[in-house]
Amino acid sequence: MNCMRIATVLLLGCACAVPARAQDFSAIGVARDSTGHVVKSKVYMSGNKVRFDPQDARSANEQAYGVLDLAQRTSIVVNVGQKFYMPKPASPQDLQSFASGASPCPPTGATCKDVGSETLNGRNVEKWEINQSFQGQTLLTHVWVDTKLHVWIKVEVMAGANLALINELQDIQEGPQPSSLFVIPAGFREMTVPKRGG
Repeated sequence: MNCMRIATVLLLGCACAVPARAQDFSAIGVARDSTGHVVKSKVYMSGNKVRFDPQDARSANEQAYGVLDLAQRTSIVVNVGQKFYMPKPASPQDLQSFASGASPCPPTGATCKDVGSETLNGRNVEKWEINQSFQGQTLLTHVWVDTKLHVWIKVEVMAGANLALINELQDIQEGPQPSSLFVIPAGFREMTVPKRGG
């Protein structure tokens, strides 16, 4: 079974709290999967909105970013190269990770414990450990919650003895973020994802 899919199932099983206002910051998001593939994004958070700018666009037509609205539980993908935007439901994982004060513990079917305070990349964090079985495999997840920003700044998932994924916020810079980062540019057209079947 694909380790990334297993890890996603675990994280999507987490309960999403109604977000409280978090402090504004920017950071570099780094995601690594079980094959060692790394994806980096610039991340901006202001109030209940989070923007993700992937740093691996290969051409002008592929330049895009995402805006997550925690209060509305929605997400918008904005394609800068082709000047369109596409609204969609926000993923439960993203809502959970950035909802200020949200517990990292799944609602049922897992053991979850606070394993203590430590420092990660110069930030004070609370580290949580979650054990859960899924399709015969044991999933061990560690979540580091920033005690000032109240967001997850690192998630590490092991499927048995194999690393499934690591997501981390690095180079966190606290401070106000321009409101223009979270607004759809004027003149962009809306696109929708075609529904399958019928």
